[in-house]
Amino acid sequence: MLLQKKETNGKTKALYKSSNILASTYSPVTNILEIIFNNGTKYQYKDVRATDYMRFETADSQGKVFNANIKPNYEVEKLENEANLSKIQEAATKADTDGETSLFTECAERLTAGLAKFDGKYDLKFVLTVRKLVQQTLDAVGYEEPA
Repeated sequence: MLLQKKETNGKTKALYKSSNILASTYSPVTNILEIIFNNGTKYQYKDVRATDYMRFETADSQGKVFNANIKPNYEVEKLENEANLSKIQEAATKADTDGETSLFTECAERLTAGLAKFDGKYDLKFVLTVRKLVQQTLDAVGYEEPA
């Protein structure tokens, strides 16, 4: 599951909550995808199509998409320098913790924007609109109710 995404210098860097994959960097200019695994090893996949990267980045399970779409279809090179795991894991943990806070912040912001449209008239339409706003927010951030 995607925890955090940042675009800098034309590259997309992402952190994941995954049992196997910790982070990735993708360049749409060179179509190179670098994946950092939880054990610190780094691999570079060449000529990765943007559609395959987006499928990987936005998946509920990066591992499943990686094994089905990336690993068997692209040329790979193991990179010699291992990742600074402690720094990346710290950022991923912070992003995971902040994710809950940002979910509620986003809900509150969307609700506040929605409430402003009703001028204090709380009727069935209002309740249904609030419910819709909450659902849209949860869908936007990929929230799934715990089983």
